[in-house]
Amino acid sequence: MGSQERLMTIMWRLLAGQTLTKRDLMAEFGKDESIIRRDIAVIKHSWQAAQPADGAGEGTLIVSPAPGQYRMQQQLAGTNVHFDDSELLAMLLILTNSRALNNSEMSPLLAKLVASGQDHTLLDWVTKNDRVFYRGVPARPLLDRLLTLGQTIRRHETITFTYTYEGQAQHFSALTPTGLYFGDLFFYLVTGSDHQPDDPDRGTFTRFRISRISHLMVTPPQKSVYLIH
Repeated sequence: MGSQERLMTIMWRLLAGQTLTKRDLMAEFGKDESIIRRDIAVIKHSWQAAQPADGAGEGTLIVSPAPGQYRMQQQLAGTNVHFDDSELLAMLLILTNSRALNNSEMSPLLAKLVASGQDHTLLDWVTKNDRVFYRGVPARPLLDRLLTLGQTIRRHETITFTYTYEGQAQHFSALTPTGLYFGDLFFYLVTGSDHQPDDPDRGTFTRFRISRISHLMVTPPQKSVYLIH
């Protein structure tokens, strides 16, 4: 993974509300502490540079709730939640370069962000080429599936599904989702513990690319319901 993609991945996770740790980022990307600190500094600087000169923006993007941890500043609570144009522009640029959703889902999402700005003409003009030439990586829609999996994590439900890896379909049952993340252009589902073996070539998985999951079934405490095919 290149430095730009690494920065984008970290930024995406912060915008998604995740709390990141320096140690986990070092292990995931195979980089030393100085590189991760530099990445965080670049993201901070870029966000600050996009704030209005009169200081009316949202302030610092990243706070450290504990040593070695990073998360997005929580300033969006309340009934009058809104993003200013600088934040919208940053999100538009991040999303168009992420290629995380297929065109049918990304195009309306980008259109909503552009339309929600005070100077939506500026947002439209600056991001027009990126939006016109956007080509999402996933072949199928993912938003409903992401929400469904997020709900199963919160409710501690188990899932059953078919997973296709290198042309081979494998059935998994009674797995407990524990996390979702975005990396290397794809969304992933995590099941079980990070300490469990993950060797796809041997058919052992703890991380599943969500775009390869089909026939997903959620098992609540009392009944089973097919949600996505």
